[in-house]
Amino acid sequence: MILERDTTRDNVDCKVIFSPAVADKLQRDPTTRVMIYCAADTGLAPYVKADIAFPHQVEIKVNLDEIKANLRGLKNKPGSTRPADITNFVRKRASYENSVVMTYALTHKVSYIPLLLAVVRLAAPLNTVLHRLSMLFPRAAGQTLSP
Repeated sequence: MILERDTTRDNVDCKVIFSPAVADKLQRDPTTRVMIYCAADTGLAPYVKADIAFPHQVEIKVNLDEIKANLRGLKNKPGSTRPADITNFVRKRASYENSVVMTYALTHKVSYIPLLLAVVRLAAPLNTVLHRLSMLFPRAAGQTLSP
């Protein structure tokens, strides 16, 4: 979906319908999330890396519920914000028509807004990471790490 400016305040309205397989995965697996990303058009070719950056004044509603998320990030630093997680606001039923509305203002940039399914992976505990590292890089007996 592409955002383009023509008035002072615009809406992007899309309908999200999950297939039975995706709806089942969303219901069973808590690590599967529905995320909204936004990136400004840089004029480059497709399939290039882009920083996550929402328009300065933006409001997202899913099924008429407003999403309270920090979509700004750090001032003048594209890529310093996170995508909006809308998993708890969508109806996780097959063939249900979820309504996602993004209202934005005060921007002249063209932006792209993909809606993606993401699987969240939790970081391994520190002792697990240290154990894996010690298996990869064994030390001689009595050897210690020094600064």
